[in-house]
Order: sequence, then structure tokens, then C-alpha cells
Amino acid sequence: KFIAESGVCSRRAAEDLIREGRITVNAKPAQIGMDVDPATDSVYCDGKRIRPRAAEKRYFIFYKPRGVITAMKAQDDRSIVADLIKGIKGRVYPVGRLDRDSEGLLILTDDGDLAQRLTHPSHAVPKTYRVTVRGEVSLQQLTDFREGVVLDDGEKTQPAGVQVHKQSEGKTVLHVTITEGKNREIRRICEVLGLEVMLLKRI
Repeated sequence: KFIAESGVCSRRAAEDLIREGRITVNAKPAQIGMDVDPATDSVYCDGKRIRPRAAEKRYFIFYKPRGVITAMKAQDDRSIVADLIKGIKGRVYPVGRLDRDSEGLLILTDDGDLAQRLTHPSHAVPKTYRVTVRGEVSLQQLTDFREGVVLDDGEKTQPAGVQVHKQSEGKTVLHVTITEGKNREIRRICEVLGLEVMLLKRI
């Protein structure tokens, strides 16, 4: 298994190499089925060191539609992300979350280090959303959004970047950039400011 996963040959061919005495472990002939620890044992084939191949990480940019829960395991009969990525072989998982009523960019990966860097508050990675709200947005509401507001749990949000992207009859489209990831943060900010969210999309 170690030889095959290192990319030398198939498992069946590796067994042949071992039978032929061409594989050594710590300078001694290898035996089929013996255990090796890649961190401490030296495995050679025809005098050349076999090293474990670094696992290739996988990264997917996924568009999460509305009505789908950011989860890999179903709790009930509601649609989840795992239902939509059955064509991806192996285990990947979402980086962060998008609530059920929101849509847009979601990164899927098996790279735990990247997931940690993107989601931990200490790294303050900016995330931008296209937020459509009903009616007009006042200068005071924009100012409050940018300076941070106190949410229903008493916590104040970090300053956010907010730009009016488009304004038309009956609605305003904002581009909102935040660096923290409180649960349903943008929706809760809008609620405090008296703004009704019609559509929220991470871009």
C-alpha cells in the first residue's frame, strides 16, 4: 500500500517487486504485509529511496442556491450541500457557512489549513456580499453600517465596507464587505437598521 500510494506502481506490481527482493526496509529485505512508518522507516526500490507522495488538496468554487443548507449531513428532509456535490469523489467540506435563504460563493475543500485561515476571526479575511434591500437607504443607515451596530445579543459588529451599487424604484443594491463571521450577520445588521433584505448573495 505504501509503495502504491507513493506512485511507484500498483499494489499488485509492488508485491512482485517485494517477492523479487527489490524492496528493502531499513536495509533489510521487505516482506509482503509488513508494516512501515513513512516518518521513521527507510524504504528503497532497487537502491532508490521511496518517499510518500504529498497528498494533493482539492479546491472547488461552488454556487450555493437559496433553500439549501450549508451542511454535509442531513438533519431532516431539507436540501443540503452534500446532495448537490455527489459527483465529487472523496471528502470535501464547506469553508464557513451561508444561511439557508442566502446564495452565492462557497468554497469546498479538503484542506483544513486553508479552511482555518479563511474562517478564523484573527485572520480577518474580507467577504463581499451583494445585498438587495427594499426601498432607499439613507446616509445615516450607511454610516451606521460602516461604523458597526449593536446586535440583538448586545455584541457590536466590526466596521463594514458598504457601497451603493445600484438604486432603482423600490429597491437598493448594496455591496457589503465584512471581515468577521457572526451568524447571519448582515441580515441582523439590516434588521437593526430597519432594512428589509430581499436577496443576499455572496460574491
